[in-house]
Amino acid sequence: MDAERDYTPAEVAALLRTSEWWVREQTRRMRVPHQRYGRGRIAFTAAQVEALRALAAVPAADPAGQQLPALALVELGATARSRAAHRRARVRAANTT
Repeated sequence: MDAERDYTPAEVAALLRTSEWWVREQTRRMRVPHQRYGRGRIAFTAAQVEALRALAAVPAADPAGQQLPALALVELGATARSRAAHRRARVRAANTT
């Protein structure tokens, strides 16, 4: 990668072998640093592409064989989509009785 040039979301997606949608979603959610030029024009430097690559990295398992602490899913919180799904399920249950 050339350190001086900017990369488009499509180029970054090709480098990371992922979809352009995923790259844009990470920027929309402000998970990675990026440049925003005007409305909808997003660009990345080489260092920012590496930051995006690090975001997708999966850590290795503990070499000592110890169980890693479990993540409490409650800490993540509910998403709008999951809340809507639960509301629909309650409505369906109420309509069937």
